[in-house]
Amino acid sequence: MCRVLGVTRSWYYVHAAGRVTRRQREDQALLPAIKKAFHDSDKTYGALRILNELRKQQLYVGKNRVWRLMRENDLRVKTKRRFKVTT
Repeated sequence: MCRVLGVTRSWYYVHAAGRVTRRQREDQALLPAIKKAFHDSDKTYGALRILNELRKQQLYVGKNRVWRLMRENDLRVKTKRRFKVTT
């Protein structure tokens, strides 16, 4: 069955039992800190700035993890419109 699904045996049994993995627990613990930094910046900080804020709080994670968590939780940066001269 694992070969058909293309997953490892350990992954299959963990998810079949409904258990939460260590990474999922760490992500759930990290998410409030990311959301707080994002909302404190008035939704202007991207993943790299949030990463620097987390490192100031002694939370050391990778930028790809921050990007993934922001994308999965729909934390998008507000962008300013550029002024375009039309005349």
